[in-house]
Parts: sequence; C-alpha cells; structure tokens
Amino acid sequence: AYRPSGSLTLVYGADLQSEAVDGDAALERDQDGYYVEYQGAFAERFFVSLGARYDDNDDFGSHTSSRLSAAYVQDLGISGALKYRATLGTGFRAPSLFEIAYNAGPFAFPPAAGFPLIEESSRGYDVGVEYDATNGLHLEATYFDQELEDQIFFDLIGFSGYLQSAGTSTSKGVELGFTAPVGERWEILANWTHNDAGDTGDARRLRTPENLGNVGFRYGSADDALRLIVNYRVSRDAIDIGDAPLDDYGVLDVSLAYSVSNVVELYARVQNAADETYQEVIGYNTAGRSAYAGVRLRFR
Repeated sequence: AYRPSGSLTLVYGADLQSEAVDGDAALERDQDGYYVEYQGAFAERFFVSLGARYDDNDDFGSHTSSRLSAAYVQDLGISGALKYRATLGTGFRAPSLFEIAYNAGPFAFPPAAGFPLIEESSRGYDVGVEYDATNGLHLEATYFDQELEDQIFFDLIGFSGYLQSAGTSTSKGVELGFTAPVGERWEILANWTHNDAGDTGDARRLRTPENLGNVGFRYGSADDALRLIVNYRVSRDAIDIGDAPLDDYGVLDVSLAYSVSNVVELYARVQNAADETYQEVIGYNTAGRSAYAGVRLRFR
C-alpha cells in the first residue's frame, strides 16, 4: 500500500495460487492474480474507492473484475449523521478442482459425469443509507441487485454430481438493520433481509429463504474482559424440489468469552441452544444442540 497523502491510498499486489488433486483423476492448476485499488477521502465527507483485478487461470483463461464504491456523510449536528452509500462490481469464479474431479470420478454418473464445467461470472450493485445518532443508535437500509451467470450447483435431485445453470440467476431485495445501546453495557442488534431470488427460468431459487432475520443481545464488561452474545436467527418462506415448502425455523446461539490476561482467553459457545429440529434441505437433518469450549492464546 502507498499513501502519498491523508486523503489518498493506493493498494496493489499479486497472488499466485497452485492447486493439485491426487487420485484417479489427478489434476493441477495455477492461477495468477494482480490487483490495484484507489481509495480517496475528501473533507472527511466523501469517500470513494475504485479497484480492478486481473486473473489468469491455466484452464479458464484471463478475466478482469472491477469494483466501484462511494459514500457521502451528511452531518446532522447534535442529532447525528447520515451516510449515503453505493457499490457496483463484477466477479468470476473458476470451477474448483474438486468439482471437476468429482464429475470425472467413480461416484458421478449422467448427466453430471464428464459434464464440462465453465467459470461463473457475476455482477451486481447495492445502494443504502445509514443513520448514526450521538447516543449510539445505528439504523441502516440497503437495496441490492445481483446476477450470476452459469451458476455451479450439486445435483440434489439425482445426486449425479456437479451441474451448471445455463443462464442468469438473480437475487434482489432489501436489508434492514439496527443497533441500539441498552444501558452502559448492553446492546440490542437486529437485521432482516427480504431476498427475491430466482433461477435461470425465473422460478424461485431452491433452499433460499425469502425472509431471513436475526435479533440478539451483546454484553461487554467495563474492562471488556467478559463478552456475551446471544443471537436468535429465523428463516421463513423457503422451498425445495417440486416447490415443496421447507419448514420455517428459529435457531438460538449463545457465545461467551473471557480474557484472563492479554495472552489467555477462555471461550464457550452453544449452537442451536433450544435444540430446534429443522431441515434446510428436505431429507437432511441439521445438528441439534452443540456445545464447544476452548482456550485461545495470543502472542503479540
């Protein structure tokens, strides 16, 4: 990164990736990536970034991706500030060597066996507004619209292997969120997403909830040594194969962390604490109540 002034930063770099799969379908592949991003800040009110990335994949050729984002902050005085923001971008993903090897392996059969996967490409944008009050209240709303070309997916009807949608899948909708302080140590946070997701035939995308929400509480002790997060996630209006409705469900997760010192931290979490029974894919159960605990060591 290079920062010639307080209002300008240039980020640039390269990453070189080599992959290999051993076995009956031995494969190997290199992908070289080069990227640059301009970040500008003007009068602590207007912010803009413009980035581009060039990828050269051994099997799927060269692709250029780009991203533009901008934000403007409006000072409302003692009542807080408003931020207006927007993002526009493109991307691509080459089929993984695992996906290719699976289709060439002994567990695949028609129509996936030998199916020639190609790269996915995507484009999308979002616009939003945020409000931050001086008392710590945060509100935000976002509209998003994304398109995905040639989406790769696993065949959950015939279990033949990896297939690909010939066309454009879409995802557009609205996200709402807020965070509010409750006293000096607690925060309540919530978000909700309405996602109108469609496949290449304009039918609803399978196993993608139309409505997904979270509500939770966060606690931090005065010295920030003890931290507690309680989160309840709800899923509504998802369908599976044949437009069969998936059950709506709610899952409660709890996590706790305590810093004994600057080096040692104890943590514990309980996922699906209420032991909810639900399926995100018909015929495949999800985990019940699960508990984890451990120790983290940090050396600085």
